[in-house]
Amino acid sequence: MKDIQIVYSMDDFQDFRKWLNLNMESITWQNRFSSVFEEFWNLFFIDGLSITQVNQRFLYVFHEIHLAPLVNWFKWLNEKFIIYSFIHKDVSVWQISCGMDIHITRVALILRDFFVETNPHIDDFFNNVFHITCVTNPGMKLTFVELAQMKQIENIAHGSLEFEIMPSMEITLYDEFKEFLVKMKKDLYHYEIDLKKLEANSSWKKYGLFLLEAGALLMVSLIIIGFILKLNVWQQDNIGKKISIYKLQIPWISETYKTPEDVTLAKQELNPAVKNLKNVQVIDQRPEVEREIKGSTQFITESDVVLTSWDTLPKNFGLAELEMSNYEEESKGVFRDSQFGNKTVYRVIVNSVESQKTRSAINILLDKYKVTQADNVKPGTFVPGGVYYNLFVPTELLKEFLMKVDEVGDVVIYESNARVKNPPGKNKVFVWIKSF
Repeated sequence: MKDIQIVYSMDDFQDFRKWLNLNMESITWQNRFSSVFEEFWNLFFIDGLSITQVNQRFLYVFHEIHLAPLVNWFKWLNEKFIIYSFIHKDVSVWQISCGMDIHITRVALILRDFFVETNPHIDDFFNNVFHITCVTNPGMKLTFVELAQMKQIENIAHGSLEFEIMPSMEITLYDEFKEFLVKMKKDLYHYEIDLKKLEANSSWKKYGLFLLEAGALLMVSLIIIGFILKLNVWQQDNIGKKISIYKLQIPWISETYKTPEDVTLAKQELNPAVKNLKNVQVIDQRPEVEREIKGSTQFITESDVVLTSWDTLPKNFGLAELEMSNYEEESKGVFRDSQFGNKTVYRVIVNSVESQKTRSAINILLDKYKVTQADNVKPGTFVPGGVYYNLFVPTELLKEFLMKVDEVGDVVIYESNARVKNPPGKNKVFVWIKSF
């Protein structure tokens, strides 16, 4: 639609302000913010604006202001400007609709409400005249001069009604009004306002702010994750320094077994090592080995067994082999029945993160070295914390068996003297696979 050339001078805007009959003392909070309001009015309504340019300024206000009281006040001001233009600029309903880019029905409704409130005794007349629903209605070309000729219209000297609160609303008290005034100084420096450009700039600012916030959040998240990882590594190192594991305590293993440096060397040293396994009794009876074993003070670390009640303990520790504890009966013999006799016992602790794989490797060795079950617990039974073995190993194959077990993983072997009498030609070996 082409712009309707309705131009307003500075005198028109001053007359519009007087017609509104604003309560300046209330609006400016007892004249404390009168300079703020005057600056706004002189910047918003400048000399030579057309009706289309005034409409652009109102659209700019609605785009920038979001506080409900201020939005309502500017809507009221916009409607009063439409009414003033109809009465004092001698323009038709159609011209106002085109210039303000508002539907003609909406313009007619604004005018009808005002005239009905000021002249309620002829409300039927105004309802009929301003009942404009389409462009073919003859009322669309109606001007105020023609309207006044049809009926005598009163009470239009002022645009504000007695019961209205908008003329006295303290808009200058709101901080958003002052912020809007600062922004308006930057944007309304020219008659024309490019709302699309302003909206695009606003969108880019919002997008940039979003990216900035997302980047800051990502950076903080990475810092927190890095700190947690560093703290975890430090905690692992600190715990590792506090924990010490007793390594191999069997002297004859170092004399009979050497870790192969490569595959060829391992094949060359395998046969001599296997031959030495046949001399188990001879090595045990060597005086220097016997003195080394008997002369050393050993502190044996046993694996922990969690007791669920006092019934899990045997009634008599001296008769533990003859009378099983309730725990042994319920969990198939986790209790170690090694209380009678005088013989060397080997305890093997295997630390493993793959207990199933380690268990399978040890089970292969049981068949290979003719290892038998030592109690009523089946070898390789899963118990809380790992896998349990109580075995009898032939004495002649003991050393080779222990060396093969040592190759399974992280293994610690303990040697101690227990009061248990083993069958002839066999030694008792406890194997405990600790699961991590």
